[in-house]
Amino acid sequence: MKEEIIKDVALFSKANIEKICTDVINRVEEGELNPLAVEILCAALEKAIKNIRSHVSDEALSEAYKFGEKKFKAYGCEVSIRDVGVKYDYSVSSEWSRLNEEKETLNEKMKSLETRMKAASENSIFYDADGTEISFVPRTSKESVTVTFK
Repeated sequence: MKEEIIKDVALFSKANIEKICTDVINRVEEGELNPLAVEILCAALEKAIKNIRSHVSDEALSEAYKFGEKKFKAYGCEVSIRDVGVKYDYSVSSEWSRLNEEKETLNEKMKSLETRMKAASENSIFYDADGTEISFVPRTSKESVTVTFK
C-alpha cells in the first residue's frame, strides 16, 4: 500500500488556500515577514513544484484512470482528466505552408528592422523604407526580482 502524502484534505479547499495567501500578504504588508524572503521561498516552491509535477504527471494520470471517470472527487478536490496541449499539423495544406513561409519571411524582416531601429535610437537617426525619421523608439519595462538557486 502506498503512503498517502495528503493527511488533511481540508488544507486543499479553495477557501483555505485563499486564507493562506491572504495571511502571508497581510504579514508582509504589516512588516512581520520580509518580502524578499517570501519572494525567494515562492521561487523555491515554484521550482520544486515544477520539478515534482514533471516527474509524477504520467503516474498521476495512471492513478486518475483508476477512478473510471473523466471527472471525480479525490482528497477533497474535483479532479478532471482532459485533453491538454492539442496540436494540429496544418502543413498538410499547401496554401497554409505557403502562407506560413510568407509569415516567417515577414517576421525575419521585422526582426531585422527592429534591431536597426533599436541601434539607431541608441546611437543616431534612422530612416525606414518609407523615409520616416526614427530617432527614438519608445521602450517600456518593469523591474522584478529574479532568483537563481546555486
